[in-house]
Amino acid sequence: MEKSDPPPVPKPGATIIPSSDPIPNADPIPSSSFHRRSRSDDMSMFMFMDPLSSAAPPSSDDLPSDDDLFSSFIDVDSLTSNPNPFQNPSLSSNSVSGAANPPPPPSSRPRHRHSNSVDAGCAMYAGDIMDAKKAMPPEKLSELWNIDPKRAKRILANRQSAARSKERKARYIQELERKVQSLQTEATTLSAQLTLYQRDTNGLANENTELKLRLQAMEQQAQLRNALNEALRKEVERMKMETGEISDAF
Repeated sequence: MEKSDPPPVPKPGATIIPSSDPIPNADPIPSSSFHRRSRSDDMSMFMFMDPLSSAAPPSSDDLPSDDDLFSSFIDVDSLTSNPNPFQNPSLSSNSVSGAANPPPPPSSRPRHRHSNSVDAGCAMYAGDIMDAKKAMPPEKLSELWNIDPKRAKRILANRQSAARSKERKARYIQELERKVQSLQTEATTLSAQLTLYQRDTNGLANENTELKLRLQAMEQQAQLRNALNEALRKEVERMKMETGEISDAF
């Protein structure tokens, strides 16, 4: 076997050029100490690099308020109370139909994203409407005023708008009732006039019938008179003929 030559010893002051060949049984070179970013920085940079999100950094208005946190807490409680949160009954038929028909490819056009603040605002508005419908007593309203004055103001505004709409409906109903009464009065007057007109029409019809009967009687009398005149004329001619024969005989 041939013996391997020992590595040359570098002379003092000589420049050492690293070799490209790997050194066997050597420990990995530790990476240089650079600044390492945290996950929060990476996520924030990812959010800023998202083309659908705004380029400006989030302001204080975009941060979730106490109401948003409360509504999101309610949503979390409703999710935890659901025994099977991954099953949506409204999507059961859609999932079955989607298994047969594959969904269309997503379009390249960006769509609008609903933020959590918008969903929380809708949930709070729905809650205010339900509170206004339930007619919250003054004690609870005063307690809510101390806890959340904005929501109490919204409830009071909803009550005032409901009262105004109720008053408008009452005025509209009163106006309709007044119009109905006036129409009923006009209908009664017109029915009375119609009764009078029907009575006059019946009287005129009776007079017309009497006049027709009189006319028929007069026509019969005229026919009799004409027949009598014709008989008299014939009798006169006969008498003239008889008198002429008698005068010729003498």
